[in-house]
Amino acid sequence: MDSKQHTFLTAQYVNTWQPDRPTNAQDPAVSGKSREITNFAFVAATNWLMNGQLTAGNVLLWDIDDNVGAFTTTNVYRYSRNVLFGLNAQWFLGRSGRFTDPFLLSRQQRFNELEFTFTYEI
Repeated sequence: MDSKQHTFLTAQYVNTWQPDRPTNAQDPAVSGKSREITNFAFVAATNWLMNGQLTAGNVLLWDIDDNVGAFTTTNVYRYSRNVLFGLNAQWFLGRSGRFTDPFLLSRQQRFNELEFTFTYEI
């Protein structure tokens, strides 16, 4: 069977401005002082073969204000009708982060990860 590879690219930049933010406003989501302006960007690529045997998702995200980011890849290979193998990784980049960084980029959440998976579908 002949199969073709396809790639879907996504890029996004997010700038959030909070003009009415009080000077010492606290953000409960990040347990720290909130910024008046925040900047965040990511680039993602999803690759797949048309026969569905291999799919891969790669994301590079970057918190511009804190100069921290992460690279994440998720890959699934269908070996046979019932057997799938996976290789996933998450690697953090940039400064060590702060405890007040949002969500996965905070110092409390920065754990590099390499994961192998085996799935048998019934």
